[in-house]
Amino acid sequence: MIEVAKIGKTVGVHGGLRLHILTDFPQIFSHKISFLVRKGNFKQDLFEIRIKHFKEGIVYFEGYESLESAKDLVNAVLGMSLEDTKRICKLRDGEMFWFEVVGCEVIDGQECLGIVKEVERIGNIDYLIVSVNVACSKLPKSFMIPYIDRYILSCSSGKILTRGAKDIWLES
Repeated sequence: MIEVAKIGKTVGVHGGLRLHILTDFPQIFSHKISFLVRKGNFKQDLFEIRIKHFKEGIVYFEGYESLESAKDLVNAVLGMSLEDTKRICKLRDGEMFWFEVVGCEVIDGQECLGIVKEVERIGNIDYLIVSVNVACSKLPKSFMIPYIDRYILSCSSGKILTRGAKDIWLES
């Protein structure tokens, strides 16, 4: 499941909920799309839901039209399957989904520095969190590379070619 939003507190008496968007594709919040909902950390709590109406950060879900029923969704996470994400969210040339970047090898020059273990957004810049291959007691076992043109040359076929990433690691 790819997380796309977190459901916040209730708004009004007709089942409105504040929606905290976690995706770069807000156009997906349509009544035509079903979302997976996870409440808690248990797999059995995964179920499907449809949006009835979404406007200005407030969402109404089908079947949750009262304040009491909407409270059951507070703090739940909305998600989509990998297949639906790829089908619905259209990328421009050269763009990739975060889940496609995780697991890629980071190569600086001719040296493989490690593997991307996650991507984190700080401000409006995405950072690759790299788990380092080399076991050196004096250097950090992971470091962050900003996903900007200065450091990232290309990303394809499970490899991210970088320039200056090793310097970031050595200075960490």
